[in-house]
Amino acid sequence: MKLFDIGEDGKVVVALWIAEKMLIDINNKDEDYIYCRESVDLCWKWLINRNVSKDKVVERVSNDSKCISKIVLEIEDIDIANQYGAILICLSYVAWQAYNYEEEYRYPQDLECVNDEYLEELIGELIDEGTIFENKYEKMLTYIADNYSEDKKIEIKKYIVDDVISL
Repeated sequence: MKLFDIGEDGKVVVALWIAEKMLIDINNKDEDYIYCRESVDLCWKWLINRNVSKDKVVERVSNDSKCISKIVLEIEDIDIANQYGAILICLSYVAWQAYNYEEEYRYPQDLECVNDEYLEELIGELIDEGTIFENKYEKMLTYIADNYSEDKKIEIKKYIVDDVISL
């Protein structure tokens, strides 16, 4: 199974699964971590309830004050910066999907290069690095394809979070 075999919301779930995985691997739970945790939670709210605007999601990615883009640039430890960078890519993807959901195809500059291939490239890199395992990714895609529905969004989130914690 491939990423293209699941629906748009399923792809968002994959992005959030990766973001959750990156968050759990970050040892230093400082203010940057808390900001990123809140950002991922905001994206889950967008997916589950659709009561968060696309602008709120994209503000977490990039803006003139605090945002994940700036966090990535300011971190000196390359390993931690890479983890936050992966979260940035995932949340950029969610923001891009939020724009698509609202049929707003005039993306902010920071989202102009985002598409399904953007997420697939990250997945490929994380598999190559051993950060995620291909069989685990395949299992996740199958689970999403078999179980995702509008009325099971909260169950899917719980499964994803439990899966990441059990790694």
